[in-house]
Amino acid sequence: ELSYWIGSGTVAELAAWQARALADRHRLAATVLGERMPACHGNSLHLWLPLTEGWPEEGFVEQARLRGVAVAAGSAFRTVERGRRDAIRVALGSTRTDELRRGLSTIATMLSDAPEVLLPTI
Repeated sequence: ELSYWIGSGTVAELAAWQARALADRHRLAATVLGERMPACHGNSLHLWLPLTEGWPEEGFVEQARLRGVAVAAGSAFRTVERGRRDAIRVALGSTRTDELRRGLSTIATMLSDAPEVLLPTI
């Protein structure tokens, strides 16, 4: 079956569709994040987004989660701590476009605001 898909052009069509879809999502991210949009390949599945001063990775991830947005701390992907800058990884392809827009808007708002202190749950 796979050889048929390759020979018939189906694989190439699917790859082209995915590239267009990711380019569309990158344009959406650039629109929502504005000047905070990181430099990256226009067809990547993720953004590596540096955090603003005062936002530790784990604190940002937790606050985003409380707002209904799932992002990953950069520490989950970092192999060395030298030259470390707090950042998050944002997946672009794992949700519907309207949910992505809402999540990116939440992230942009959080980056513009001062971090909130999380109090322990009793």
